[in-house]
Amino acid sequence: IKDFANAAKAYHQVVANFPTSEFKADAAYNRILAHLEELNTASNTDTTTFYLADFLGSGKTDTLRVPNSIYPKTLVACNDFIKLLPASEKMPDILMKYGESLFSLQQPAMAQRVYSKLIKDLPASSFVVQAHLLNAQCAIQMEQFLDAEKWARTVVEKYPDSTRQVERAYRLINSAKFKLAEGFKKKGDAVAAAQAFDNIALSSNDSTISELALVEAALQYEQGGSKDKAIDTYEKLYYKFPNSKRIDEALFKAAMLCEASNNWTRAAQNYLALVSLRANSPYAAKAVFASAQCYENAGLLENALKTYDRYLATYKSDPGQYLEALCRAGEICYKRKDYQVAANYFKNTIESHQRYVRESQPVDVYMPAQAQFLLGEINYETYRRVNLEAPLDKNLKRKQVLFNEVLADYKEAASYQVADWTTAASFKIGATFEEFARFFWESPRQQIAEDLLAKYEEQLQQKIRPFKEKAFAAYQSNVKQAEENGVNNQWVEQSRQRMAVLGGELGLAAPAHGVMPTSGAVEEKPKDTGEEGTINQSKSGNGELR
Repeated sequence: IKDFANAAKAYHQVVANFPTSEFKADAAYNRILAHLEELNTASNTDTTTFYLADFLGSGKTDTLRVPNSIYPKTLVACNDFIKLLPASEKMPDILMKYGESLFSLQQPAMAQRVYSKLIKDLPASSFVVQAHLLNAQCAIQMEQFLDAEKWARTVVEKYPDSTRQVERAYRLINSAKFKLAEGFKKKGDAVAAAQAFDNIALSSNDSTISELALVEAALQYEQGGSKDKAIDTYEKLYYKFPNSKRIDEALFKAAMLCEASNNWTRAAQNYLALVSLRANSPYAAKAVFASAQCYENAGLLENALKTYDRYLATYKSDPGQYLEALCRAGEICYKRKDYQVAANYFKNTIESHQRYVRESQPVDVYMPAQAQFLLGEINYETYRRVNLEAPLDKNLKRKQVLFNEVLADYKEAASYQVADWTTAASFKIGATFEEFARFFWESPRQQIAEDLLAKYEEQLQQKIRPFKEKAFAAYQSNVKQAEENGVNNQWVEQSRQRMAVLGGELGLAAPAHGVMPTSGAVEEKPKDTGEEGTINQSKSGNGELR
């Protein structure tokens, strides 16, 4: 009829009133079973305090908190059985039930004493292996992780044939080690935590635990400032668990840490390993772009260019990054003087930016401004190489055409109003005028008398003075605008330096703050110069300008 409460009372009366009865042992055992059945159907009410006297015959009283009135009856019944029937064949079973009840009441220390009694007093019991494992579990509950590992490792070493229990022991060992490492982590001891997690990864035969431990170890090494160890650990995850779901994030972090240490080649390799392993990773596009930057920083420009091209061919969802990849690829070609290819990249940068603007996609103007400036630099290089030599008319016309093209390029670059490239373009506008002055001044001289040569050069100085004045005005305007906008960079400083030189040549004195009076706006040289800009050096050696 399942009246477990009255059944338990009846069994208790047999034990108490008939101590010599042959049914005493069975009654004591059934009393415990009845109370356990009660517990299965009981509901928790208010928690109360219970005093358990003479626990395991120790003579001491222990205080416990219990959720209902049935637990005290169960605990007393178990304790009575252990004291009254020490030689009973049921003892192992009762000790296991007693320990389980205490553990469920969050009394791991008391439960451990019960399991330890079984191990010590009944070493041949079939419950001994399980008791070791339960002791390990109690130790974990009490955060005694080293003790927990010892209990579990005893099973591995002493009972290797108990396959299932050995597997459970390994899980407990891993759990104890993991919780120990997490304890260091919680205390903020990142170095100790990292080493603990690293040890788990090395020793665990559970791939899931080992993988997770490597991730945690890397994070803790990183947090503790051990960047090299963090990188090694992230890479170790890649080598040991290439199919891990965490591998792309791990390689990305490893690469970023390599970048922070200026280990550019290793960073690039980690980025590209990520893409090779996870082509569709959300990190893939960023990884390819970043690897190209790393190769560039390492001076491996061919690798960088190939990687930028790979990015441009595959990833087009980020307009800003796409423009930067185009411009950087062009800059690499520019640096190696492959000007035609560089110009194609720069033009593509500008055209792509214009397309993004038409499509109302938000894009920054920095890259097209740089691209436009470098297009000007390419044309300037051609312009600079043209000298006033035979055939004179042809070279003069070519110089003039290039002069206008270069000025147009630089003015277009300045129109983007990006401080870096506006100041750069403004400086080079001045340099373009100076280059035209050089073009005339360094033209070949005929063998003529010294007085005629001096007269010729005096006239030539007057002819090239307007170019120098316009160069001076360009530098002056650049410095003035830069100072008004709080900008100071190499282009502004070079403008100041050229102002000082030209000021001396032109007889202009600099004011106190280094900005000279504005003499007028910078204008292009008229496309039709007439005869003013030509030189006649006749065979008779008169050497006149006309």
